[in-house]
Amino acid sequence: MWKQIRYFVAGALSFLVVYGCLWLLGFLLEKSFDNMFKGNDIVMVSDTPSPNHKLIATTYVNSGGGAAGWCYKDVSLRKTSEAFDAKKGQLFSTDCQTDVEVTWQGDDTAIIKYSTNGISASLTQKSLSEDKAIRVLYQKNEHNGSKNRLVFVAPEEVMMNTNGFTVEAHFAGKEAATRKIYESLLKTSRKFGSVIEDPKKTSIHLVNKTAFAGVATRKSAIILTIKSDRQLTSPRIHKSEQTSASRFHHEVRLTSPANVDAELTRWLKAAYQLSS
Repeated sequence: MWKQIRYFVAGALSFLVVYGCLWLLGFLLEKSFDNMFKGNDIVMVSDTPSPNHKLIATTYVNSGGGAAGWCYKDVSLRKTSEAFDAKKGQLFSTDCQTDVEVTWQGDDTAIIKYSTNGISASLTQKSLSEDKAIRVLYQKNEHNGSKNRLVFVAPEEVMMNTNGFTVEAHFAGKEAATRKIYESLLKTSRKFGSVIEDPKKTSIHLVNKTAFAGVATRKSAIILTIKSDRQLTSPRIHKSEQTSASRFHHEVRLTSPANVDAELTRWLKAAYQLSS
């Protein structure tokens, strides 16, 4: 009888020891995985205040998970009076190897410049802050051999509205002169401030806060539509349309970059200011 009891007790103790060892092993593994995959390391890169010092755009690196983990470079926006919180106000996220710089255009427009050194990066972009008070523009640094070219790009929310249309598609089958005219228009327009290229089915809209001009490409020319608050009189304007009491659309045919002259620049500047 006592022999059977001893066997039972020994078996029970053996079971408890094995169970305890397995539980301890599971606990240690769980902690190990938690540390590997759930931890976030936040490293601040820079703070860029708005001109009126009411807002701060923070660039930071968010990483974790060890060798098999993640690494992102993010930009968030907050009021100066608020403490930084990586979970709030995110505007932009990309691979941590991407070069990112934030500047301001006035108090209501943040410009995020990024350069991937030829590497295709995964991007998350927002066109407005969470409270819709701040507009966000994006500028990509394209590397072409030894030359860099800064190109404004629309964020994903805007690009989705284009139904897959691209700027490049408008120049397919066109002569090189057509593209040169377009580049001259962009260069001139960006002297006034930020310009977003918003491609549609039949034209490319040039956008400040709203569209101020439209570009329709032809084989060797461009038909430029300019917004105005009044009737313009010039032999260069071959078509005008009054769209409301104080809005007009004027069409000009451009056949050379030289057509983007002082007169056209004045019209573009007025249209840009009208769309701010």
